[in-house]
Amino acid sequence: MKFGGSSLADAERLQHVAALVAQQMRDHGVAPVLVCSAMGSTTNALLAAGDFALSGKVCVGLESIQSLALFKH
Repeated sequence: MKFGGSSLADAERLQHVAALVAQQMRDHGVAPVLVCSAMGSTTNALLAAGDFALSGKVCVGLESIQSLALFKH
């Protein structure tokens, strides 16, 4: 099962994902393999950071990505 973006955007969506996984476990009797990609708009922030870094104009550190995406949720 793969989840990312809006399906991991906030606590309510994470609870929904957890319910889907629990349902799969009940229905099939095994734990599914989960793949979780970037949460919320993190992918957009990562792409923007990469563009800035490639332009040679700005050095982008992890702090930039955290302040743009991870801590606004």
